[in-house]
Amino acid sequence: MRILLVEDNEILRQLLLQLLEDDGVNEVAEACDGEEAMKRIPHVRPQLIVTDFHMPHMDGIRFTKAIRAAGIATPIVMITAMADPELAEVARDAGVTEFLSKADESNILRATFRKIVSDIAKAA
Repeated sequence: MRILLVEDNEILRQLLLQLLEDDGVNEVAEACDGEEAMKRIPHVRPQLIVTDFHMPHMDGIRFTKAIRAAGIATPIVMITAMADPELAEVARDAGVTEFLSKADESNILRATFRKIVSDIAKAA
């Protein structure tokens, strides 16, 4: 499983990386914002993208719209510090697969990652 992790906060990026590695995911590419992530996608060819909502240069919504406009159907999990239902709707309208709050417990994040990884494995 190849995952692209897009998060501007180094500490949170390392936490999410650890969650993924704890579940056996060992191919994780990292980017600190949407612009860097867009450059990495052709080389990484991710099967799952995990992105922050708020980031400098290109936020998660613009990043998601750019991915979808390019015809890339890779599942996208968006994570934000703001648990706002309106933001979740905006994110889903942009093409996000799952929208999670950073305040969610790690077991909720882990369960969501496991479900998406399982769905991708079944489809392959």
